[in-house]
Amino acid sequence: MPLSPPAPPSVGGSDTPAVPSAPIAITLAPAASAFPDPTPAVGGENHAVKTDRNDQGGPYPVSSTRGFIEFGVALLLTIILIKGFAAEAYIVPTGSMAPTLLGFHEEVVCPDCGAVFAVGLGDSNQPVSPLCLNCGRRDFPNDLEHRRAQLRGGDRLLVHKFLFNLREPRRWEVAVFDCPDDPGQAYVKRIVGLPGETVQLHNGDVFINGAIARKSLEEQRGMRLIVYDHDHPPPDIQEFPRFLARRGTEGHPAPSGWEMAGPRIMHRPRPVWDDQPDWLFYRHRDPRRGVLGPIRDEIPYNGWEGGGEHRIHDVGLVADLQVGSDVKAVMIRLRRAGDTFLATLAVDGVTPPRLTRNGQPIEIVPGPGLLRSERSARAAGRTTQRLEASLFDQRVLIAVDGQLLFEPFDYDDPQGERRGSSAPIAFGVLGGDLVVDHLRIVRDIHYTDHLAGTPKLARAVDQPVRLGPDEFFMLGDNSPVSNDSRFWSRHPFVPRSALVGKPFLVHLPSRLVPLKVLGDATYWIPDPREIRYIR
Repeated sequence: MPLSPPAPPSVGGSDTPAVPSAPIAITLAPAASAFPDPTPAVGGENHAVKTDRNDQGGPYPVSSTRGFIEFGVALLLTIILIKGFAAEAYIVPTGSMAPTLLGFHEEVVCPDCGAVFAVGLGDSNQPVSPLCLNCGRRDFPNDLEHRRAQLRGGDRLLVHKFLFNLREPRRWEVAVFDCPDDPGQAYVKRIVGLPGETVQLHNGDVFINGAIARKSLEEQRGMRLIVYDHDHPPPDIQEFPRFLARRGTEGHPAPSGWEMAGPRIMHRPRPVWDDQPDWLFYRHRDPRRGVLGPIRDEIPYNGWEGGGEHRIHDVGLVADLQVGSDVKAVMIRLRRAGDTFLATLAVDGVTPPRLTRNGQPIEIVPGPGLLRSERSARAAGRTTQRLEASLFDQRVLIAVDGQLLFEPFDYDDPQGERRGSSAPIAFGVLGGDLVVDHLRIVRDIHYTDHLAGTPKLARAVDQPVRLGPDEFFMLGDNSPVSNDSRFWSRHPFVPRSALVGKPFLVHLPSRLVPLKVLGDATYWIPDPREIRYIR
């Protein structure tokens, strides 16, 4: 039986206001056209690189039975909440919050590496030219069928309407609000500046009251973007290896034990040499330029036409490890400009982690996390351990299975750029057998100083801006194309009274499917695999 609540308003985010979305319904309803919402999904004003979708882009694999159970539960929750007036439904038409929230888009499967990513729709409701950031493929077929692509609707959100009446809004959380610069139109962005603070953007980072604004592990998970996913090895990986194995020094190299086995990376012991660290250095291949080079602010949702202008310094990795009992330590090297951090993680369960900065030891406070050998991990009920390491916002953070190995190390005296290796991240092992699965290189959001395709220059760049006692500074995750507090001319800051609530669930995602039901027609049908919580 179809649900028939009042038609929810659309969430905007571009210069073009969005229109009310269609009522929610369980039964199939034919679409008036391929794009039922007349507001175009700007090739950028809300995306998809992979946020919680598996760290950003493609959804986690979900069985059909589990998917339909989750769909039913989410739909029942929708009914209860809407009937109780605790939540309100909105639809996202554009891509300014990509990859966290997706507007109308096409889901593309790269024919070369198999990576799945979303591409926004341009001004004529046609997808922009895809660019696979994972392998650099850009010459995709023009038609959807040969592109192995599916058209998908904009994310439908459930918004907790009264949350901000119960507690204060928090930095980095997503909010829906009535845009003061576009009266009567609801927007969705991320809260960055809080009442009474000064806000300034510098080199892609946010500074609050003169100090860099940092993120917790959970906040990083909700915002980090995938740069490279080794689950989908590029076909040119032999010609342009993404990882360079090295043991010893350049002048005195020693045999490496690293082996590539498709998406899996393995290390085998070399007993004569196992007293020396065996390193894997990540080498980034610029997908736009086709050469090895620095990581840039590319976002798949924007396609070939947008992004890639700014060099990225804030990087990290995520991987699943199986650590052999003969491994003495795992090592992580993180580099940002002139600073190099080296973390040594013993696996004996006794030795605390060590951290150095530019060769000098740093005093750190051990945390609850522990990297274990495979035997010890199995005893604890695990076969693999999830390692997360990052250097975001001048903060070194390393965790295993969600537990910090040491309290995050923050520094406020960054060193200038130095000559030498440009590899931003490296992974090493001291000792024997190690298996690395699902390895991803990730980056932080880089907030840009201008709006792509326009002469608009951002405020809060040359000098800080101060917020009033009840004002908030809002930014979109897809920074190159997001129209937000940086660019709103009349009322750049959002008053507390304009806050609508916090979106917490993408509840009724859909895809466009041609079905011979009631004649030849195109239908938007629910896709329960895409239901997800919003961080």
